[in-house]
Amino acid sequence: MGKEIAGIQIDKNSAYDSLIWKDSTVGKFSVKGAYWLDQKARFRAQEPLWKWIWDSKVHPRLSMMLWRACMNVLPTGDKQGSSGDNIAALVSNLYSSSDPSSRIKLLILFGVLMDCIWKTRKTIVHNEVVQPSIDAVRRDISNKFSEMISDSDFVQRTLELNAPALFPRLTTDCCILVDGSFQDGKFGCAMLGLSKDSMDWWKCTSSGSFNLALEAEMQALLLGLQWAAENQWNNVSFVTNSKSLVDGIRTRHSPDWKLAASFSLFLHLLSSFSYSIAGARWAKPTAGFLKINVDGALFAAEKAFGGGGLVRDSGGFLLEGFAFYKSGSPQPAVAEIMSIKEALSWVENKRWGNVIVVSNSLTSI
Repeated sequence: MGKEIAGIQIDKNSAYDSLIWKDSTVGKFSVKGAYWLDQKARFRAQEPLWKWIWDSKVHPRLSMMLWRACMNVLPTGDKQGSSGDNIAALVSNLYSSSDPSSRIKLLILFGVLMDCIWKTRKTIVHNEVVQPSIDAVRRDISNKFSEMISDSDFVQRTLELNAPALFPRLTTDCCILVDGSFQDGKFGCAMLGLSKDSMDWWKCTSSGSFNLALEAEMQALLLGLQWAAENQWNNVSFVTNSKSLVDGIRTRHSPDWKLAASFSLFLHLLSSFSYSIAGARWAKPTAGFLKINVDGALFAAEKAFGGGGLVRDSGGFLLEGFAFYKSGSPQPAVAEIMSIKEALSWVENKRWGNVIVVSNSLTSI
């Protein structure tokens, strides 16, 4: 208990204390949050199947049909026992075990199958004259599946054409890029300084211990800000890939109450700068491809290094992730190369095709 109390950050820049609702990330009470806290024992663990079904690239009509079939709420006038659970388990198992690049097509196929079978069943039940035809149902399924796939591909192309630029537009002469990594209560962070008036670039690193992954990004921003103050970079753009921190700085509200002290310190230091804050944006891969973003980090104090990666599909959904931590003190580029190597080995073990590996290390690439 004493260690937990000692670990609470103290906001020295605030003129008054404030009440914190600790079960909320932003520290604010809400009726919804209180209800969820009181009733959470009644709810089952989150089922990823529903997120898959309501994917934006699946037609809403098919999503509704899939949901009704998996929940066993189709108005058949009888009870099918646990058939809904069996369908849900079947869809979930096939989706999770299939190639990520073809999962959306699998869901569309299931939706079309359910829709066509349901319509055929209604026709037979309510019209005794109609004779069922397997060939007609097959043609209907094939035609509708082709139609839905073409609509899905059109949506994907539209998203790609309107995708934002990867790097934000800067309005200052100086730029500081920051990044942080976190694993098992330890974090590492780094900054890279660039100036239009010089061909040189500057770097700085730091590491420490904390219980929150977002603190790594926060410490990276603090590191860059302190470096800018020491080197008299008063007009500077800060670039981070943490959207929650960018939004928090713009609204001047900490994205997590556990970061109150470091966030308040950052805002206090930032007030003496002419600055802009921007987030580097992630772009979706083209349809049929997976994108793996990898990164490496050095932990100088522990004489160790690590890295990891995240895999997302063309819809932007997170599929899997990996991380490693090893003893040694290699050059930064080696840590990045090891992350790329681990990603390629991982891809080979998964037998994935059409994969794009992205690293922020130009030297390694």
